[in-house]
Formats: sequence, C-alpha cells, structure tokens
Amino acid sequence: WERQLILDAGGENGWRLQGSGTFSHSKNHVLAAGREAGLQLKFYSDSHSPRLERGLPVKGHFAIFSKDK
Repeated sequence: WERQLILDAGGENGWRLQGSGTFSHSKNHVLAAGREAGLQLKFYSDSHSPRLERGLPVKGHFAIFSKDK
C-alpha cells in the first residue's frame, strides 16, 4: 500500500488552510503522521511543483510512504 502526499509549508500546528482553499503541511508534520500510522518513508523530495496557482507552479513537498505487510 502506498500513499502520495503533496505538501506546502505548514503553520504552527504543522498544517494550515491557505487562502486558495487548499491545505498545506510542514515536512515534520507529514513525516510524524506517517510514523504514527506505522508507515515507512520510501521517497521524499522538497523540489516538487504539484500544481499551478494563478498559472504559476506552487513549490511543495512530495512523499511516498508504504506499509510493510
């Protein structure tokens, strides 16, 4: 099982709702959530542009987790 997470910088709780209506999460928040869920980090990149906003790339994070059976 794998899950892909697309992330921007997070707020003081590790996440926040942006003015665009999208959520953003900090790297630490996502990695901690993965650990708490018993998942292993398989890949991480902080130079990913997951989407466009107003026609411009939005810099974000990309992580792939897996759960060993």
